[in-house]
Amino acid sequence: MVPHQFSRCHSILKMLERSTSTTNSFTRKLSSDSSSYVSVQDDEEIKELAILTLQKKPINTFCPNLLRDFTIAIKNIEQDKIKRAVIITSAFPGRFSAGLVLPSLLGKTLEEVKELWRWLQASWLSVYGTRLVTIAAINGHAIAAGTAFAIGCDYRIMAEEDYLAGLTVIRMGIPVPFWLSTQMANLLGKQEAAKAVQLGTLFTSHQALENGLVDEIVPLNRVFEKARQEVPRWLDIPDHARVAIKQDLRQSLIDRVNEVKDVEVDQNAALVMQPNIQQNIARALKRLKERKNNKPS
Repeated sequence: MVPHQFSRCHSILKMLERSTSTTNSFTRKLSSDSSSYVSVQDDEEIKELAILTLQKKPINTFCPNLLRDFTIAIKNIEQDKIKRAVIITSAFPGRFSAGLVLPSLLGKTLEEVKELWRWLQASWLSVYGTRLVTIAAINGHAIAAGTAFAIGCDYRIMAEEDYLAGLTVIRMGIPVPFWLSTQMANLLGKQEAAKAVQLGTLFTSHQALENGLVDEIVPLNRVFEKARQEVPRWLDIPDHARVAIKQDLRQSLIDRVNEVKDVEVDQNAALVMQPNIQQNIARALKRLKERKNNKPS
């Protein structure tokens, strides 16, 4: 019998029990809650496949509610015993995700920042530790948290046009969480990952492919189609064998996160509250607003 998720993830996801278009014609909706920041659909041809679509306008910036909705969606898909795979994509071509919502880090109380970090941990573990085959259909820019969730997946397909991906939080003076730098090292190699996370490097899609950040690049209009075509290759492998290997490769990092998750929340929330970090976040938010205002109409 295949477990719904790796055993040590259960403690993280227990919090969910206390929490009370865009793909194509191959999908139908499973969830029609318009208030949710994600939608979940199943594939009409591949019954084992679910499609999780990020749909927070305009650019899928992650706030606590989106992180919560994402985590709950992964859990719900796992509880469907028929489902064996999920494609994660965006409702907005050209914009996979622009990372965390900066106002969620600016001028907030310590407890509000802690809540954001808890959901960031839980949501990332939900995708990294799931029994499901996870394929990221990166149909646009994947900045910061967008890259974080993509690298938690088993396979990544990115649009080959002028789109960017990378972990940029260090530019505001906030260190990349160890679980993300570790996974970056797993994909890029230790030396390249060390440079990327310390410099906040943004990779073009071609650079991302060359460095191992993504597995394939295809034209934007083929990203979702290519992701669907990839799924049967993974489903051909019996789940009990595939999940056992996945758990063997990933469990040690999951255990490390669980061992220090509360300490990490406290440390990072305290860091974000520091005046110099708040100033960095305010400057970054100002630059974004100026860039938006200067865009041609």
